[in-house]
Amino acid sequence: MIFIMKLFRLVVTVAMVGISIYLVYDFAQKEKVRSEYNGVIEMINRGELISAVPKLKVLIKSKDLAVAENAEHELVKLYKRLGDDTGRPTKESAEYYKLALRIDPSCLNEKQKQLVEADRKFSESAKKLDTK
Repeated sequence: MIFIMKLFRLVVTVAMVGISIYLVYDFAQKEKVRSEYNGVIEMINRGELISAVPKLKVLIKSKDLAVAENAEHELVKLYKRLGDDTGRPTKESAEYYKLALRIDPSCLNEKQKQLVEADRKFSESAKKLDTK
């Protein structure tokens, strides 16, 4: 009977240690992802917009749903910001707006939607001319 009690205590202890290790590991992983997200936000704040795009795309796939949702929201804002850059060619701005639309169909204002539509019509006209 004493042997069974000691064995039971050992099993419970090992299980508790295992659960504790898993919880610490899970916490560390979440902190790592959150730290990466914060680093990307700092990049955006420094004006490193193009460099932030691929990093946000990776974070969107994060298992931490809060980070993934925030990264998706920031990516839409970033695409819109890149599209709004007045020094950027119109075609390029339209492409950034299209990328934002793919993520959030309701994200663009009327002016941005008009630019996307004008780009679409221009592209269709150009294709028709190429086929003649």
